[in-house]
Amino acid sequence: MKRIYTLMAAALMMAGTALWSGCSSNELLDNTTPTEKNGQPGSISFSLKGMGTATRATEAATDPESKINTMYVALFLKNADDEAGSKLHRIFYAGETSTPDGFNENLAMTIDDANKTYTIDKMQETNTYTGAYVAYFIANPDAKAKGLMKTYLGTEGDTRTTLAQFEEGMEVETVAKEDARGFVMVSEKKDIEVGDSPKSYSIELIRLAARFDFINSAPASATITSVTFKKSAETNSYIIPKAENTDNRWLTASTTKSWPTAPDETKSSTIYTYENLNTEGNGNTNYCYIEVAYTLASESGANKTLTIRLKEGDTPLAVMRNHLYRINLNCLSDTYDLTVEQWKDGATVTIPNKELAITYTADSLGKVGDYVYLADDNTLSFSDGGLRKMYLDGSLDWDTRPNRDMTKNCIGLVISRNPSEADKALGYHNGYIVYKEKLKSGAAWPYIGHNR
Repeated sequence: MKRIYTLMAAALMMAGTALWSGCSSNELLDNTTPTEKNGQPGSISFSLKGMGTATRATEAATDPESKINTMYVALFLKNADDEAGSKLHRIFYAGETSTPDGFNENLAMTIDDANKTYTIDKMQETNTYTGAYVAYFIANPDAKAKGLMKTYLGTEGDTRTTLAQFEEGMEVETVAKEDARGFVMVSEKKDIEVGDSPKSYSIELIRLAARFDFINSAPASATITSVTFKKSAETNSYIIPKAENTDNRWLTASTTKSWPTAPDETKSSTIYTYENLNTEGNGNTNYCYIEVAYTLASESGANKTLTIRLKEGDTPLAVMRNHLYRINLNCLSDTYDLTVEQWKDGATVTIPNKELAITYTADSLGKVGDYVYLADDNTLSFSDGGLRKMYLDGSLDWDTRPNRDMTKNCIGLVISRNPSEADKALGYHNGYIVYKEKLKSGAAWPYIGHNR
């Protein structure tokens, strides 16, 4: 049976995001200047936008989702004829408590906390003169990124790291948050001009992580124990999203997170992962899906599993960086509702104030009440039976009931989408139908059959 999704974003591969890097840290080379040293170049400043008010510059910056602790900016000397071959000039940094390994103090940016602005002002000290540059920005880099940055800083002369090498090489390995570091965030590639007077630019950062909010709509009746991500990404690229995760190093067999047990936290759980853009279509086995383990009070604690397949029909949905996947779980009816949206500021999980309703349309086929048809090749098909909402308490909202398709062999109706665990073990995952079957003395009796 088809799961019902409310989608605000679909399986589109993300546009390339961005980063930074630098040059030889202790030996700053004169031959890296884009133009002649004509006078004193002006400083360049970068102000943040799109992160809401929760940045490192405000007292409200307690949420690691939006907090910026450290910032790095990589400048490449722009090659107008071959941008990919642009050479790394410098990597500048801010927010570190001490000079990072492989850097020197001239590469430190100044910070204006009141205006959330970072400024590169040691221009001649770092041989940063007037001309065109390409910039990448990264906030809160992890240890692997800093190690790569140190390596890039050590390149010199003709062997300096190119823009293409930088974009391909940057990776991050630790998912989402460490409170001391915050969330890794990156910008898109940006053209920068250094002039003979100060210049200012605005930048927008996005998170590399994807956020999943799971909401238990009936915590008194259903106890969720864990959430397991199948085929989730364990490694991610800073700049170039990996669209085809066929290399197993990008995927984990499973990642399990325990559900909160504190009395005031059992209604919801927030989990972070990296993107999985594998959307190859039918037959693809590398798309991400999720298993929610739970028990029902009405069934004396029997273990049950609700599988959330990030698919629309046969098309896998991408797990995308900087997107929020909000999943309302209706464990009593073995259903869920999924919305996908851009993850802007640090959002708060909202528990539904009334019973969760799964919404259906006439095109949502295989739901309770739909007509079931048997074709000559023994396959089943469905047509709309009029169901429009299913509430947590089991009540249903119906539209005017359509007529069945008289051109097809109608054999019955869908009566349930919640097969027993025993039937699931036999391969019956979609639910039950009721149909007529000739039994004793030719009488017609309702008969419950399986629907795979």
